Amino acid sequence: MLEALIFVGVPHSLLLIATIVYNKPISKPNKFLIGWFVVCIYHLTFYRLGLDGKCIGNVWQSLGAAMPIFHMVIIYLYVNALHKTVAKNKLLYSGAICLGYWMILIILNFLDIIKVDVIAILPGSNSNILALVVAPSFLLVFLIFVLLIVRDVKELGLHLQSIYSDRKKISTRWLTYWVASFLVISIVIIVGILLSDLGIWPLRSAVKLVCFLLSMQIFFIGIVGIGNGYLLNNTPESIRYQKSGLTKDGFDSLKVRLNQYLTETKPYLNSELKVQDVAIDLNVPSYQISQVVNEGFNKTFFDLINEYRVDEFKRNLNDQSLDHLSLLGIAFESGFNSKSSFYKIFKSHTGLAPSEYKKRIKKS
Repeated sequence: MLEALIFVGVPHSLLLIATIVYNKPISKPNKFLIGWFVVCIYHLTFYRLGLDGKCIGNVWQSLGAAMPIFHMVIIYLYVNALHKTVAKNKLLYSGAICLGYWMILIILNFLDIIKVDVIAILPGSNSNILALVVAPSFLLVFLIFVLLIVRDVKELGLHLQSIYSDRKKISTRWLTYWVASFLVISIVIIVGILLSDLGIWPLRSAVKLVCFLLSMQIFFIGIVGIGNGYLLNNTPESIRYQKSGLTKDGFDSLKVRLNQYLTETKPYLNSELKVQDVAIDLNVPSYQISQVVNEGFNKTFFDLINEYRVDEFKRNLNDQSLDHLSLLGIAFESGFNSKSSFYKIFKSHTGLAPSEYKKRIKKS
C-alpha cells in the first residue's frame, strides 16, 4: 500500500495529461505542463527501477540524474508562457542547457569520472577535478532557474492585475509553493546523501521520501490546475500595446467611454469582473482596454475596479435603505466577494479600516 502511494504520481500524471489533451485547444502553457508531467513520469520510473536495483544503462541513468534541471527549465518556460510569448531563442537556450547537462553526465559516467547513483552523483574510479565540479555546477544552474522563476512569478502577478478584478484570480502563491517544494526535495536529497554516508539514514528511505514528495507535487498541481481552470482553459492573451492600433484620438475617446461605462453601468458590482467582460460590452479588443487602464488611468485593472468598489461602499454607507446590513453585507453589495480582500483593499485605498471610516463619517 505504501509503495503504491509513493508512486501514485505516475498514473496521476497520465490522467492529467489526458485531461489537458481532451480539453482542446491546448494552450502554450499547458504544452509545457504536459512536458513536466512526462518528466515526472520518467523521474518516478527511474527511481522505481533504482530502488529495485535494475540497471537501465548509462544514457538513461544519466537522464534520470539530470531530471531536476529538466524540472526547473520546464517550470520556467511554463511561467513565462502564462503571461507572455516564449521567444524561440529562449526555447533553444533552455533546451541546450538540459541536453548539454545530460550529455556531460553521459560522457563523465562513461569515462568512470563520476558514478550516477539513484539520487546522487558520486566520484568514479577515474575521479578528477571534473567530478568535484559537476555537483556544484548542478546546484548553481538549479538555483539560477529558481531565481528566474521567482522573478517571472512577480511579473505574472502584475499581468494578472491588468486582467482580473477578483483578488483570488491574481494569486500566484501556488506557483511559489510549487518552486519551494522543489527546494525542499533538493534539501531532502542532500541531507539523505550525507546521512547515508554517515550510516544514519538508509539512502533507500531518502529516495522513497523524494518520490512521495514528487507525487504530492503532481497531486497539488492537478487540484490547483483544475480548480483555477489552468488545465482546462487557455490563459489570457499577452498584452502588446505597440500593436494595439489605438491612435491618440482613439485612446482619448476610449478613455472617456470607459470612464462613462464604469460610472453609469457599474460593472464592478460583478465580483468576478475581468477585462474581457468590459471589452465585450464596449466592443473593443481586451488589450486596448488594458492599455487605456494602465496608461490612461495609470493603474492596473485590479486597482481601478476596486477603487470604484471602495467609492461604491462609501456611498452605500450613507444609503439608509442599507442600514440593516453589516459592513460586510454592504461590501458584498458594492462588488467585493470576501471579507479578507475587502478589508485589505479598503484600507490600502483609505488608510483606515472600514469600521474606523464609518465612525469618522458619523462624527462629521
